[in-house]
Amino acid sequence: RYRDAYAALGVFPPDIGLVETMIALQSQAIAGMYSPHRRTLFVLDSLAGATKGDDLGQSQIVVHELVHALQQQHFSETLELLIRLRRQDDVVGALATAVEGDATFAMLGVREAVHGAGGRDEATAATVRESMLAEPTRAGGPLAAAPRLLRESLIFPYAEGTPLTAARFARDGVAGLDAALRDPPLSTARVLAPERSDPVEFVRLPQALLAEQLAPRACALGDDNVAGALTLQVLFDTYGSSADVASLIRGWSGDRFLQIDCVESWELVWLTRWDSHADASRFASAYREIAGAIAANAKLSGA
Repeated sequence: RYRDAYAALGVFPPDIGLVETMIALQSQAIAGMYSPHRRTLFVLDSLAGATKGDDLGQSQIVVHELVHALQQQHFSETLELLIRLRRQDDVVGALATAVEGDATFAMLGVREAVHGAGGRDEATAATVRESMLAEPTRAGGPLAAAPRLLRESLIFPYAEGTPLTAARFARDGVAGLDAALRDPPLSTARVLAPERSDPVEFVRLPQALLAEQLAPRACALGDDNVAGALTLQVLFDTYGSSADVASLIRGWSGDRFLQIDCVESWELVWLTRWDSHADASRFASAYREIAGAIAANAKLSGA
């Protein structure tokens, strides 16, 4: 159901084996993990160096995962939201930038302690961001074959969260890092445009009414979710829109989409909310330009 919803939106191949793809992707891309349920830290054995000083990679990952353990102790509400939220992928992606940015920024201090190079500063964080954003296009890399949205979603919290954390630390020190974990961003739009402080609007779809109206056609409601700024960016970039996507998503203030299965065809309900009529019109125009290609790829019943 989850796959079909994103396929109807146009950002997943309709026939992708999503569970297998995500397991393969994370198996190749993740070097360590902290499990809040088991309160246990895991690191790949292959990262261990043979001599003192050669295990920099492992030390960095250990520090990163230890930060997650500390986050669970001191900012449990944020960690619980990150783990338990369902059908709010945009919120989860935004929360993750605060959590992973904090851990990755702390990790940068290991290199400085061992080699006296780099460290917890904005310049190093910017370099880390550029390196991470370049990873999906690296030939033969673990991310190259995955659907773009999966790649972007995996990298986004680290690549975007680290420089934001570095900027907070430069401005407000440790208190700034704590504040970001107590009051994290609730949409990827606020991560991509941190200067905006207006509240995020959460959109509901009239699902009971939709189900009633669709019942005579034997249609079933599938999964619903929030596209948000990151998915909008992937959608328009994937289909080659001529729109200024960065400008477009700055006007976003909320959305929710729903896949509908009508036995022999798919349909998509997508309610979007914008800051102004002009922003909404720009989105409608940009979407109209790529609607036919999306319908063909997603196997919708029409544009």
